[in-house]
Amino acid sequence: MNLTVIRRTIAFALITTAACGPVEPVSQLDDPSTADEATLLNGAEDPGHRFDVGICAGGIGAPGEANEGLCKKSKCSGTLIAPNLVLTARHCIRKIDYGNAFCDSTFSDKPVTDQKVLVTTSPSTVAGTPKWYSVKAELLPENRAVCADDVALLLLDTPVPLREALPTLVNVFRDIAARPAAEVAIVGRGVISEVLDLETGQTTTVTGDLKRRVLQHVSFDCSTNAASVPCDTIDYSSPPSNAFASPPSYFVIGQSVTSGDSGAAVFDQATFGFLPIVIGVTSAATFGADGVPNHGLVTRLDIHRDFIIGGLQAAATSLGLRAHSFDSQAR
Repeated sequence: MNLTVIRRTIAFALITTAACGPVEPVSQLDDPSTADEATLLNGAEDPGHRFDVGICAGGIGAPGEANEGLCKKSKCSGTLIAPNLVLTARHCIRKIDYGNAFCDSTFSDKPVTDQKVLVTTSPSTVAGTPKWYSVKAELLPENRAVCADDVALLLLDTPVPLREALPTLVNVFRDIAARPAAEVAIVGRGVISEVLDLETGQTTTVTGDLKRRVLQHVSFDCSTNAASVPCDTIDYSSPPSNAFASPPSYFVIGQSVTSGDSGAAVFDQATFGFLPIVIGVTSAATFGADGVPNHGLVTRLDIHRDFIIGGLQAAATSLGLRAHSFDSQAR
């Protein structure tokens, strides 16, 4: 890969992260408007936004097996934000030590499985013939609170060629509570139907082959900077109150993500059509009285600004570039 192209890509990401300097539209390999518009509960199939990647933490089928080359379990979404760096949710790769309440829980040091984490830019992790990239390092925030630190960066062994997938941008300087979006878009790989049995806790899903899908024009419901004034959300998976008090680390969107969308990027709809910029990472869902997901809980990127910029700099260093040369451009 041409190092000049890589240098420009990462520098561009850092400049946009700092919300300064001119920006230009990022072209994708396919026009997402050509996506299959068939009715899907989790959006339309999306061949265009190839910065969305599939993450497998549960191993792939061995040669000769029925699922040869396909992810066995622990499937999530992620987003390429540099040629060798993927943004995702921490719970996709680390176990959770649950507390009395969900937000009392913490992340464990233990991985979700003993298998090596793999990443693919292919349309699905469980269908077709995915091309897998191995992970060189897993970068995690220092703190471990489930409701505040559900973000992770995966540093790849080898960069994804730009002709295969063009990284997208992140904005970690936008105070999303002070400057909320009107609507958001989501690109992820979740199931197309999900129903939770509120009595047994069992979930019934239709996978739809966990294909990359885009869901647009979702309402931005609530964000807060005051822990004393949480965003209250109806949630029948939180008895007896049937409500979830969303803390300042999340923002709440008006249509839920589903299983498999964990780690998917959330974008401001206003710029999504010509310049997709990530403002959050999907973390969890709440459920209505019918057991169907009703709202999405999204981890804010602005509270992890230093962590994400540090990851971009580590990605540059891993490619043999001088990460400190981006510092002045990132301010």
